[in-house]
Amino acid sequence: MHGGHYSAFNIRIILVLTLGSLTYGYAFSVISNTFGQPGFLQYFDLVDNASYTNKIEGLISGLFSAGGIFGTLTVSYMCDKHGRKITMNTAAVICIIGGTLQASSIGVAMLLVARLITGWGVGMMVVLIPIFQAEISPPSSRGLLVGQHGIYHFIP
Repeated sequence: MHGGHYSAFNIRIILVLTLGSLTYGYAFSVISNTFGQPGFLQYFDLVDNASYTNKIEGLISGLFSAGGIFGTLTVSYMCDKHGRKITMNTAAVICIIGGTLQASSIGVAMLLVARLITGWGVGMMVVLIPIFQAEISPPSSRGLLVGQHGIYHFIP
């Protein structure tokens, strides 16, 4: 960082960090397409009862958001206690565990727990990534570089 300008190194780090922003957008939106797939409805036995299906689909979405709230509330404590890098790695591991559990769900209950865990991980990332981006960005281009978080948030 010479003269307050960003370097290729800054850009690489920012772009890698935006993968976490992309994770939120993907994890939030991927389920909406899944709800309409006949195979999903049949696998989780959600075909016969529309009222029950609507409740489960609401729970799937709602628990993701509830996990996100939990993630946003716990990230500040974890950053203070363990530092940003360890917290970011922890959030990534939580996202991987949640995604793995979603993909391997053998029942509705497992999928609900998996969505909660995934929401927790991405909730942590939503708060942590722009903080980290701001810290490594030079003041003269901080808005441009941190703004990448918002752009990648909505790409999916």
